[in-house]
Amino acid sequence: MRYILFLTFLATGFGSYAQMVQKGHAHNDYLHKRPFTDAYNSGFRSMEVDVWWYDSTLVVSHTKVGLSRKPKLDSLYLMPIAAHLKKAKGKMYPPDDSTTLILMVDIKNDPGNTFNKLKEMLMPYKKYIRQWSGDSVVNKGQIEVLITGKVPRDKIMADSIRMFSIDGNIKDTAAATSVKLVPRISLNWEKYFSWNGAGRMPKEDAKKLQGIIKHVHASGKTLRFWGAPDNFGLWKKLMDEGVDWINTDNLKGFTQFYLGYTTTPK
Repeated sequence: MRYILFLTFLATGFGSYAQMVQKGHAHNDYLHKRPFTDAYNSGFRSMEVDVWWYDSTLVVSHTKVGLSRKPKLDSLYLMPIAAHLKKAKGKMYPPDDSTTLILMVDIKNDPGNTFNKLKEMLMPYKKYIRQWSGDSVVNKGQIEVLITGKVPRDKIMADSIRMFSIDGNIKDTAAATSVKLVPRISLNWEKYFSWNGAGRMPKEDAKKLQGIIKHVHASGKTLRFWGAPDNFGLWKKLMDEGVDWINTDNLKGFTQFYLGYTTTPK
């Protein structure tokens, strides 16, 4: 299965994109017809993959059902990304040499073993991974690995040379939490709002949304909501208010919306 997936990637490959979809986050990216490739070709630079510790390795799946039949993280993501970077002379988004791919890894179980195996899997691609010593970048790799889910914070922070950053919560807006360690805050939409994107957002909700955005941005971090309705009305409101990452499962629909939104005179 591992080599079939990799050969499929080589056959289909990466395409070209008209414009970067800078605010698009490909939620559960692996559920698309061509994991990683479809999001990349659409211009997304942030995508999410769920991983499970199973049979001494990491497999990609939405649930723990049928893990023995699910693809491994390296064949579905790491090998194709590395193949692209090698072909593109180390640039994730040619001809740009600074734009990085944010690969959000959602740890679903056993964070200790998952973390150790993830480090092991990344070692062959280490030169492509952005790394830090404290708050200083020591390797300007083109891939930023952002850990979410069951985050092993102590293990991540214990590394003298760190290959991972953390997808944070509202507590991570505290000044003591480094933006290099926690660059993004992800919040559950349903915890704060009931609006589904239809009609106008209620004034009280709009005021609350603006307050959250202001609070997160004051900490120097970016903001994403998960669990939000995935539709035009909500996308537009979040874009209008300045939310940094728009969570979506609809790559084509959001790409069309985003390109129209960003090219329409305001």
